[in-house]
Parts: sequence; structure tokens; C-alpha cells
Amino acid sequence: MRAFQLQPQVATQIPEPPIARFLFADTRMAWFWLIVRLYVGYQWLVAGVEKLFGFNIDFTSKTFWSGSLNDSWIFGPHLGAQLTGFANGAIAKAGGAHPAVQDWFAWFLKNVVVPGAGFWSYMVTFGEVR
Repeated sequence: MRAFQLQPQVATQIPEPPIARFLFADTRMAWFWLIVRLYVGYQWLVAGVEKLFGFNIDFTSKTFWSGSLNDSWIFGPHLGAQLTGFANGAIAKAGGAHPAVQDWFAWFLKNVVVPGAGFWSYMVTFGEVR
């Protein structure tokens, strides 16, 4: 006796909407995506360098080149203190009728990130600078 196999007779193709084809498959949008990628990369680099050295290198900011090495996530006096503060703030937003943070993410922050905040400080910082 043969095992039951379900095989469609005809493959169904669902066409992409024209706006999706224009945004993601048209070469005329390459310049737009180049600008988006450069901007996002710049923002990640600025955030990572500030976490690494404690100095703001965002030339569009009023606080350009301000800060000190004590503000660094890595070289500062308290490794993981900034990340712990961020995580605890997010955990506090996990309750109520309309939570801003999902339960699974609050659990992850409370049980994984906060106990290993020093390790995660390195991961976040070098992930952004990379």
C-alpha cells in the first residue's frame, strides 16, 4: 500500500503588487536604497562609537565631540551599568493593559541580558561598530 501524497496539479503564483515591484525590484530605486543604507550605517556607527569611547561623533548634533571615556559602555568604570538601566526601563514597560514591551522580550531581558550585562555590552557595542 502506497503512502498518501498530496501534490498540487498546478502551482499557484501570486503576483507582487506594482508598488512592491517598483520599490524592491526596479533599478531606478537603487539610488534611494543607497541613501537609506548609508544613513542607517552612519547612525549605527555613531551609536557604536559613542558606546565604545563615550564621545559623540554625530556632526549634526549640538553636542558634537562631547562626552568622556567614563561614559563608555566598555571602558567606563561600571561595565554593563548603562545596558542594565536600559533593560530595567524596558522591563518596567512590560505590564499593564497595553504593554510597550512584549512578555517574551521582558523575560529575555530579565533572565538573560541583565545577569550578563557586561557580556551583552560588548556584543551591542561591537555589533554596532562592526
